[in-house]
Amino acid sequence: TTINAKLQRVAQQSLQQGLINYSLRHGFRGPIFTLDNPANIDQATWQAALPKIPTHNLLQAAAITSCNKQSVSALLPNGTTINIDWAGLSWARPKLKDGYVGKSPKTAGDIVQPGDVVWVEKLNNQWQLSQAPQAQGALVSMTPDTGAITAITGGYDYDLSKFNRATQALRQTGSSFKPFIYSAALNKGYTLASIINDAPIVIKDTGENQLWRPKNDNEKFYGPTRLRVGLAESRNLVSVRLLQDITIP
Repeated sequence: TTINAKLQRVAQQSLQQGLINYSLRHGFRGPIFTLDNPANIDQATWQAALPKIPTHNLLQAAAITSCNKQSVSALLPNGTTINIDWAGLSWARPKLKDGYVGKSPKTAGDIVQPGDVVWVEKLNNQWQLSQAPQAQGALVSMTPDTGAITAITGGYDYDLSKFNRATQALRQTGSSFKPFIYSAALNKGYTLASIINDAPIVIKDTGENQLWRPKNDNEKFYGPTRLRVGLAESRNLVSVRLLQDITIP
């Protein structure tokens, strides 16, 4: 009952565009699929195929009809032909394995070919090549002094996924538990200047009957570290050694 309709729309649009932008930064995955070459098929057949592809919020499908050096023409499901210039194409470095992206394209032909069906969106009255995000997200906006929820959205598109990440996802504690460990250490006589060694450690995990080798997020080790730095930078090895020192009880 505390949802603000205007803020709710803004929240949904912000999350959707944020997920799209994240997807674009991680490289172009290629066309949705490819129709026959324009020379072998008439536009009416193409136009009959496009409306069968559902839109996803800001995105709609379009078929590439021609490629120039740094621009393309594309057919929308309603029969309209649009032009996408280089500003809307140049982001499309190819997506590679393990989060890497390839070289920047030099021509439109490096990205798409006539007959390719791709996602497009219109931003600031300019059409651009886009793609549906694979990553998901959630947003909750609250009034701090009352706890009233003013906007809440749990994913990119309900048609793609019915799972609400704002209300149904069970967040793992993760690093948010570390302040409790550091608070216990301060209570046992440690200070912010106490030194803990940020170095590799191997622990026998009796529950899994194997060795556990914890590491920092960036897989680096920094040696002797003050408690205040370990907490501020969320160093996993400092937290593990600190917990060993103060013990679980």
